[in-house]
Amino acid sequence: PPPPPPPPPPPSPLRVALVRPWYVALGAVAYRLPLSSQRWLYGKLMPHQTAFPSNVGHASDDTVRSFMFYLTHGHHLRPPGLGACAGGTLPHVRSNFARLGLLDEQVVFLPGFFSETLPTAPFATLALLRLDGDLYPSTRDALTHCYPRLAVGGFCIVDDYYAFEECRRAVDDYRSEHGITDELVRIDRLSVLWRRCQ
Repeated sequence: PPPPPPPPPPPSPLRVALVRPWYVALGAVAYRLPLSSQRWLYGKLMPHQTAFPSNVGHASDDTVRSFMFYLTHGHHLRPPGLGACAGGTLPHVRSNFARLGLLDEQVVFLPGFFSETLPTAPFATLALLRLDGDLYPSTRDALTHCYPRLAVGGFCIVDDYYAFEECRRAVDDYRSEHGITDELVRIDRLSVLWRRCQ
């Protein structure tokens, strides 16, 4: 098979310097716009990025809000044009783990979408499952492929359960379909956890 194409070059420092003030200003107001305006902005910006799958015509309200969150906070995380959030590249994630003294032979990185990487993930049992998928498909994929591997007595933590309706619906649907009745405990204004008892 032919080799994969090389990655695109990073944006020039001049382009980043010229775009960054506009990016910061847009981020400051985007999350405060009415949903209809956010949806319009989403439709205009999605074709120019690669960090999110983009099906603009069928984007749910939660998908639009999730994208607006990254747009609003992205200038704190990475320069425009380099992905949605800090740690978008494997070397960057590895360096963060190393900097915190957490990089050892037990750490396994699975770059890619949950639906592509989790079905064949090289682990048998989990003590802790922490989900931050935001949307229905990604949250559901993570639960489908990882929750059966969560040990009895282990904890499942779900970020954004109270932030995104899709996330909450994915968790509630999965729990209902699998007869999971373990108590949901609210951690903070966005997140929940439960301890697997069976």
